[in-house]
Amino acid sequence: MRKSISVGIGQVLAVLLLLTGLGLTLWNEYRTIRVSLMLNNAEKNIVEVDPSGIPDPACEGKLIHLTGVTQSSEPIRDMETGVDVDALLLKRDVEYFQLAEYHDSETDIITYYEDWVDRPLSSQDYIASKRDANFVYVRLADTKDTCSTVTLGGYHLPAGLIGWVRDYTTGMHITIPEESMSELRAQARSASKDNVDVPVHVIGNIIYVGPNPSEPQIGDVRIKYSMVPHGTVSVLGKAQGDEIVQYGSGREYHILSIMEGDHSASAILNEERENNRGGGFLVLFVGLILMALGLVGSLDLIKALFKK
Repeated sequence: MRKSISVGIGQVLAVLLLLTGLGLTLWNEYRTIRVSLMLNNAEKNIVEVDPSGIPDPACEGKLIHLTGVTQSSEPIRDMETGVDVDALLLKRDVEYFQLAEYHDSETDIITYYEDWVDRPLSSQDYIASKRDANFVYVRLADTKDTCSTVTLGGYHLPAGLIGWVRDYTTGMHITIPEESMSELRAQARSASKDNVDVPVHVIGNIIYVGPNPSEPQIGDVRIKYSMVPHGTVSVLGKAQGDEIVQYGSGREYHILSIMEGDHSASAILNEERENNRGGGFLVLFVGLILMALGLVGSLDLIKALFKK
């Protein structure tokens, strides 16, 4: 007599989770080993390049390592404020002084407080006495701009590579062209409740739109700038004409790395190995979790299959 087994949707999903987790774990081990072998092989074929010279045709298509000081032919300009700097990256962070609302879900009490926030707040749903409190003198988005023409010796560096640099500094003194200053004042006057002139202050790396930076009021705007200055970097990638691009093609692991400071090719590859291991551990963890969930959910099905 044939034994019949009733399989529920939950049990089917559990089996799928188990198989997915197993497949992900096996694939991750294969990928981690393959990338490790590729990096070891790449280390044997690195060509050291003098950044002071022009690109050597003998290096075409090869994995090269060079260290030097970055340069650019033009500054980065913030088109909305006129701020420009000779740097690799320029970041703008904007804060607004607003009346914020806090609703305590346990006591159902609503309180209001003034603070710097990262976006303008609507006060239309506040209590009647606070409803029209919020406004802002100017509205600007946070931005991050990369220098479009960065060179290292005779080679051009791609913008995507420069974007990986993270050593920002706020130790800068910005200036604003008069036309940009006039535009900010015009926007602030138009947004003010009484259509009055609003001062625009430039303090170090900050543009402050509001009467008094020492005593912020609702509506004030604080525009902060930070930058990654030109300096010594070490790069590892493939030489292609006068550019450095990704090394590797097809399904291979790509190498295109930049580190701030003077670093050997081995140091850069070691960081790539750490990234490979870190990514591998994360995928392995996810795979094991899926396998555990699938195994627990499959216990009823396993018992039914072996039940006499």
